[in-house]
Amino acid sequence: MWAVTRNEDGDETGFGSHVCFAAAGALGIWDCSADSDPERYDSPDMFRFGDEIYVAARRDVGGPYDEGLSDLSFEEQKSQYLLDYSLRPKRSALYRIDREARKVVFLVEIPGVGDTAFPSVRRSGPNTFVLANYTSPLDKPDISWLEGQVNPAGTSIYLLKLEFD
Repeated sequence: MWAVTRNEDGDETGFGSHVCFAAAGALGIWDCSADSDPERYDSPDMFRFGDEIYVAARRDVGGPYDEGLSDLSFEEQKSQYLLDYSLRPKRSALYRIDREARKVVFLVEIPGVGDTAFPSVRRSGPNTFVLANYTSPLDKPDISWLEGQVNPAGTSIYLLKLEFD
């Protein structure tokens, strides 16, 4: 079993996220990446196609989440990273899990800006999937997550067809 964690509160491995694995016979024993990936992949939905594992999630355009501000105390880093993250533009994206390197690999942006990305992905055919997601209005691609949260235009839900070769 594979998982992508969210480590926004930080720990001795850093801030951001981890890629973790548990073997079929030992689902209670997780092996996670030694260091936090400095990026955050919020509200991820993982799905499999063939031998590959994919993730649809929020993308922090101005990231990474962990800015490496080691001159600040741990608590100051935690506060600064959350504030900066909230004020940067967001998108939605499709990623692939590199199981050997235990890394999340960016593939392509999908529609979504501002307050976006709580995707749900379901298989619709042998090579196709339907992705449902929400987004702030797409006409302002550089609004921050916070601006999206308070946008008077609200959010929209859309469906997207993903097709693999």
